[in-house]
Amino acid sequence: FESELHSGNVNFSHLRMISLNGWELARVNMRDGQPIVVPRDELQNKSGRYYVKEALKLPTARDIYISPIDLNMEYGEIVVPHQPVIRFAMKIFRYNQPRGVLVLNYDAQSLLASLKRHGRTLWLLNDDGYWLTGADEMLQWGFMFPQRENTRFQDYYPDVWQQEALGKGGDQKLYKQGLFTHASINLDALGRVVTDGDAESDQQLLHIFAHISRGQIDKIFASVRMRYLILFLAAVLITGVSLYLLYRSSRIHEQTEDQARHNRLKFEQLVENAPDAMVICRPDGTIVLVNKQAENLFGYTRKQLTGKPVDMLIPEAQRARHSGHIMAYINEPTVRAMGTQDHDLKALRKDGTEFPVSISLSPIDSGPDMLIVSAIRDASMKKRSSKKNSKAV
Repeated sequence: FESELHSGNVNFSHLRMISLNGWELARVNMRDGQPIVVPRDELQNKSGRYYVKEALKLPTARDIYISPIDLNMEYGEIVVPHQPVIRFAMKIFRYNQPRGVLVLNYDAQSLLASLKRHGRTLWLLNDDGYWLTGADEMLQWGFMFPQRENTRFQDYYPDVWQQEALGKGGDQKLYKQGLFTHASINLDALGRVVTDGDAESDQQLLHIFAHISRGQIDKIFASVRMRYLILFLAAVLITGVSLYLLYRSSRIHEQTEDQARHNRLKFEQLVENAPDAMVICRPDGTIVLVNKQAENLFGYTRKQLTGKPVDMLIPEAQRARHSGHIMAYINEPTVRAMGTQDHDLKALRKDGTEFPVSISLSPIDSGPDMLIVSAIRDASMKKRSSKKNSKAV
């Protein structure tokens, strides 16, 4: 992303981090080639948008969802002037648990403009037959406007659509409305591997039609070279669009993986350098991360603690009570302290000795994917220090 900014060749309009419940956690807008961080009070709920729903279905961090080309919407309204976009989305994982969705809006205006330069004889349509470019403006983006519902390609050329788009035609054929050349692009194949078990009806396609009317056919047949030029143009466009989208999706995936590794390293360094013993658990009580101070306090190595139940650090008499506290905390996660009065909260070392502790709890995220961060201090040290000060007085 940084290299694109320096080169001045920026084709991204938005970059969003969206939580599992659909709220934007952060958004960067590109305006006049400059990134603008959107204030928190302007972030939106995108849970109803189809690309968020589809991205949340992705099984792994290596899968990328590529959306259909449509018009950008903000606050439930189509942005004017129209902003054609393709959305690249991937699910973000931490410790093999989904954390949210990263969505990048690619500005498709320049891509569609390259097709428009060829006039109204080269058309780009979505899988439902709606024009994206090439036709009269009142026929374009029919799926975005209720009053244009009957402006599909098949409403004007039903036999062509039946034979070419539904019949898998892929070459040039003469119809009563003129000469049509058809090719299709499978967008799903760019974001993931399409297996033999995938239903063809579930695959997302773009259709390119080159149309030459009957009146123009006589001129075309006067020069055989024109036919090869159209075929070559269609092939170049298909190859170019496919390679470009594949390249962009690969770049997005690599940059997101690097950022995720960087964020995880910073988090682990912060935990390791904390002055208190740090124990991080899942809601089910499984320990996922500890620091050096925790090793020193409890007498275990981090290898002996990671993946084990946190109950091993709690005296048996307090474990049932501790489970109740955890359930209550999951239902209402906040930053809070435990064991600060009368030293009634005790911990258990590896050698079997019990000692009073004070614990500060903090949640990371919420719900079933929450992590519970426990900062633990030996309360007996503080108590002994208080007694020494009293004797000195």
